[in-house]
Amino acid sequence: MPAFRDLYDLVKKMMEEEIEKEFNEPLYTYYETDKEIYYIVDVPHLESQTLYIKMENNKLELSCKDKYGKCYHLELPVNNVEKYDVDVVRNKGFIKIILKKKST
Repeated sequence: MPAFRDLYDLVKKMMEEEIEKEFNEPLYTYYETDKEIYYIVDVPHLESQTLYIKMENNKLELSCKDKYGKCYHLELPVNNVEKYDVDVVRNKGFIKIILKKKST
């Protein structure tokens, strides 16, 4: 019986580690209009003072923490946007990122 218990604990620990890794990237969705690209990122219990957003090399990088100390990190490829025209709206665990497209 002890071998089963040890194997059970080992498998349980491995599964918990995989689940922890899986959720470090927050869920998000995006949509586009003629002039803008919108990303809506879901971070429950967001600590807004930990929110960090950076755009560089056609990549948008977002990192933050929730009130339980769990870290989130997301990298999104972005093309055809004005580099320094980024708007961020925070609302109840959602982060809305608005990127202005380059004028053609």
